[in-house]
Amino acid sequence: MVLKWGLIGTWCLVANSVASQENTLAAACQDVYAVSTANVSTDRRRTAELEVVHDAMCSGETVKQRFFLDAGMKVVVESLSIGGNQGINDTKARQEYLCKNYESLGTAPAEIDTYAKSMVVAALTNLNGCIELANRAVSVQASVVAPQSIVVKFSLFDPEGITLTFSATPNLKCLSPQIEGKDKNLYPSKQYRFQSDFSIGCQREADKSGAGDIYKPAHLNFSTSRTRYPFTLSLLEDQLLTPMTGKSVSRPD
Repeated sequence: MVLKWGLIGTWCLVANSVASQENTLAAACQDVYAVSTANVSTDRRRTAELEVVHDAMCSGETVKQRFFLDAGMKVVVESLSIGGNQGINDTKARQEYLCKNYESLGTAPAEIDTYAKSMVVAALTNLNGCIELANRAVSVQASVVAPQSIVVKFSLFDPEGITLTFSATPNLKCLSPQIEGKDKNLYPSKQYRFQSDFSIGCQREADKSGAGDIYKPAHLNFSTSRTRYPFTLSLLEDQLLTPMTGKSVSRPD
């Protein structure tokens, strides 16, 4: 009996440790969301979040029947500044409050920011993917360094490994130091298998002009074998940057 309870106690400790690790990794996903919306000001992002959540969740002044609040949107709903003065903190109550009071919270149709909404939609997908990976013992860290660099780092906390499929706009050249062999470049639609921690580094190439370098919009897209959700990270167009600015490069570890 002592042995049996000892095994149960050990199992509980392991389960709690795994759950704690998953919660820590999932909390870090909010950084991925922040990086994914870094091109949008706080006010524009908040307005876009309100609109995106409303469009997905509400039918008139009520929450849609059978609406499923996924992990990413739950994070956003709980972060929105709504209902606080009325003491509304419960997630379900916040959902109901948002749908019922959207007209007084939202913006006029003419003020809808299409670009900010598209960034929030992509960021929510990234957030969901990051949370799902965290639940499967994979950590994702992303950084977007203007004018031309994107770096994504993956930490794997189990031996299962991960398969990555990658694509990017032609002006974005990407590599991973952990790829086996001499060629470290990443090529669109090709699958890459990693058994341990790895990173992706992308550099945007500039169009040359007499006044300086022009960096056109660039997008990095990738999906993995351990989440349903694809990831998208973007660099805005940066016009007429000086050659000195254009030479600073952020590389992966």
